[in-house]
Order: sequence, then C-alpha cells, then structure tokens
Amino acid sequence: HADDMELGCGGYMHRHATVGAQTLNLIVALGDVYFEHLGRLVTSGERFAEAAEAAQRLRVGSVEVMFADKDGKLDTLPMGDIVQALDRHIAEFEPTEILIPLPSSHQDHTILYQACLAATRPSAKRPVQLIAAYEYPATSWGPGGESDAGKGGMYVGLSEGDISAKTDALRCYRSQMRDGHCFSVEAALALAKIRGIECGLPRAELFHVMRRLVP
Repeated sequence: HADDMELGCGGYMHRHATVGAQTLNLIVALGDVYFEHLGRLVTSGERFAEAAEAAQRLRVGSVEVMFADKDGKLDTLPMGDIVQALDRHIAEFEPTEILIPLPSSHQDHTILYQACLAATRPSAKRPVQLIAAYEYPATSWGPGGESDAGKGGMYVGLSEGDISAKTDALRCYRSQMRDGHCFSVEAALALAKIRGIECGLPRAELFHVMRRLVP
C-alpha cells in the first residue's frame, strides 16, 4: 500500500538511493478508500500523488502500481494472477534486492507475503542477492508480530539524513498520517529508536532476512 514502504524501509531506500542505487517503489494495491479520521473518501489519484511526492523525498527512482483498484481487495484476485504480475515486474526491473512487507492483521499484507514467497523462488536466471521482509508499526498485531528479531534479524543504521528523509516522506501522506496513531511520524521515530537501542545505534530499521546470497 501507499505509505507502507516509507514506514518500514524508507530510511534504507534513501540510504541506497543517495549512493546511486536504482530504486523502485512498487505499490501492489491502490484504490479509493474512505478514511474515518478524515470523514471523506480519499481517491486513488490523491494517494498516488502522495506516494510520488514521498518518493522524491527519498530519492526513489520510480513509483509503479500493480492493481489500481484493489486496496483491501487482494483476496478477490486469484493468487496466480498476483504472482504472475510480480514475476513480470521482477523480470523487467531485475533487482538485486527485494524488500517485502511482513504479514500483519491486514489481509492484503498476508496475501502479498504469500505471493512474494512464490515470486522470489530460487532462479538461476535472475538471482537476487537479498530478499528481506520489513516491519512497520502495525506489524505487531498479526502473524508478523511472531517474527523473532534475534533470528535472522538484519539491523540497518539510519543516519540523520536518512531519518530526516524518512519523516519528510511520511509527512507527504497527508491523508493517512495522524497523531497518536501507529500510522504517524511519531510512531515511525519511536520504532526506529527502539530498533537502534536493540543493536547499539541511535536509530535503525529492522529486516527479517529470508534469503541472502554471498557469491
């Protein structure tokens, strides 16, 4: 979804983009959504505009959408269709690293996680050096909360520039960020501080390594 990448791995994306890495934010499910905290419908176009603005803050090269009308509705698609769409994007972009969201209480996250397992199956034709799952504030409720940070956890330290770009990107999501909520700049900073304490750094993002190739 729009804003999940920024919450979970925005600092990591910025860190790599600033040294010249080619980066892509693939929004799998977008769509019109009624937000109770706003009391109105937020359109797919408005949400994409926020994502594009956030990408500029992180220096992410491009933003693409797989399914423009399936936010909260990935369960209405055959799993094979989702996997095939992911296959096409992976074949076209040829990534060396793939970051996916951990499953959570949101059904789209659980479905996408399962689809990514299929789409990132080992392949000699397109070896990917790192496949890792990122967390975000809402991961703690649901199957993603069962992941043990001490087992396969990869901590990535965030510089002041990284954390500043991450928070600037999140503020672009004016329709979704809200004070005192897990979807907030405050929550993202708190989580980064906790992960930093766990690994001895000022701030960090945590990734669960699924596969890592060392040639």
